[in-house]
Amino acid sequence: FHTAPGAFTKTNPVNLATGQLTSGLQLQWDASSGATSYEFCYSSSGASCPGSWTPVGGNTTVSLGSLTPGAIYYWQVRAVYTSGYTYANNSTWWSFYTAPAAFSKTSPTNGASGQATSFNLTWGASTGATSYEYCYDTINDTTCNGTGTWTSTPSNGVSITGLTFGSTYYWQVRAVYQGGYTDANSGSWWTFSTVPGSFNKTSPTNLINAQPTSLTLQWETSLNATSYEYCFDTSDDDNCSGWTS
Repeated sequence: FHTAPGAFTKTNPVNLATGQLTSGLQLQWDASSGATSYEFCYSSSGASCPGSWTPVGGNTTVSLGSLTPGAIYYWQVRAVYTSGYTYANNSTWWSFYTAPAAFSKTSPTNGASGQATSFNLTWGASTGATSYEYCYDTINDTTCNGTGTWTSTPSNGVSITGLTFGSTYYWQVRAVYQGGYTDANSGSWWTFSTVPGSFNKTSPTNLINAQPTSLTLQWETSLNATSYEYCFDTSDDDNCSGWTS
């Protein structure tokens, strides 16, 4: 008679692992004493083998081909001997989740200035994502905290309002799937700055005549402006050849 190979376990990816590669992912398991070879199977339809088991000889590692982004896969290995099989982990199938496809934020571009206090954030689609979450924050620490919170949306863009004049914001988007998240731009947060608050010139008033040849130009305060530049010109063309700080 023949004794069955010894009990053994799968090792990588760990059960319920998230963010797994969609190409070149390696399945690994411990050796089973007495095994003559191994066979493995993986499926996205459930914890069973829908087709044939794939033999890998005496190897305890196998590299998978192309997988679907943002999907769950189930996998199992069995040790082969003359009279049958010993299944890894007492026949318990493990599962892992592939990450949604890489994607990028699109607007506003990184480092954009002069943004309104209400406008749209947009990003590209991530294959395999079930939804998205976005965050914008005034703290530059690559996390969503302080003034920011992660907010869910099913679309590739969102309208944000109520921003502070003359402020710098940091923002990120992540693609959500059943196993976790994939961050846009490989985790890199982007930044944008809003315009200072609106303001008016006050003196001299528009079109006033008989001004002295030496006078003072005056204007209101602009919320969160860091400085001002002024220009006066004799050409009525809405253009200035040299602004003075």
